[in-house]
Amino acid sequence: MVLKGNKITVILNTTHVSMKKAIEEVKKESILKKIVLAKQAQEELGIPGKIAVAGLNPHNGEEGLFGDEESREIEPAVKEAREAATGGLTPAQINSTVNSIASAFDNEQIVKNYNTAQEGYQTLQTIGTDTKNPADDIAFIYAFAKIMDPNSVVREGEYNTIQKYAQSWAQTFGFNAKRIFSNTNFLSKDAKEKMLQALTPKINTISKQYENVYNEYQRQIQDAYAGKPRSITQYSGGTTGATTDIRSQVINMGYDYDAMIKDGMTDSQIKEQLGL
Repeated sequence: MVLKGNKITVILNTTHVSMKKAIEEVKKESILKKIVLAKQAQEELGIPGKIAVAGLNPHNGEEGLFGDEESREIEPAVKEAREAATGGLTPAQINSTVNSIASAFDNEQIVKNYNTAQEGYQTLQTIGTDTKNPADDIAFIYAFAKIMDPNSVVREGEYNTIQKYAQSWAQTFGFNAKRIFSNTNFLSKDAKEKMLQALTPKINTISKQYENVYNEYQRQIQDAYAGKPRSITQYSGGTTGATTDIRSQVINMGYDYDAMIKDGMTDSQIKEQLGL
């Protein structure tokens, strides 16, 4: 929201929230975004003058006597904005870069796998282990299959992934796969609990992968708002220029190679998922 007067134009950091929430939202990243928007408005609308950033506490905190939001959040944002103004991305370039980064993040295979796995896991948690409805058992298996292989197509009437794992599931979790097609409950509470336990390493691995990717993209966005050209962390490669082995590349990216192998993934699947 922008408030425009004859002599001053104000861009708000927050709008229509409680005082408590407004104070909580005084964060470096948020303030930096508003400074960038203010600079862009100046350029596009021809508004003269300097950009000033208001403090939160009386006397701007009085060096911490009345609060530390200024030194902890506001001043670092102003510093980065000044550094960016001395030679870096323009506000329009910053917005374009951030949009590009956000789009690339959404299209990361690891992010897609994470969203699919989380959706499946929430389904399992909602169904629970006490249900006696055979339809819930089928939904339970569908969700289990999607988590085990997020790229598979599992819809009603499509049993490819289920059949792929049917025998091992029957032996491990204790149910007869043939009874899937009957209208009776075929998953015991114990079987469902074992399936949930089996998913824990998979969920942990996917969550760790997502966290690493999220942190990298978050760094890129923060750099963009600071006016820095986009840079992507190079995880692999050495001084000799030779390609390192798959395990070393995975570890350098911050992932647990051994855990992924233990989850049943092949090197080819790992390379495809991580884009190696």
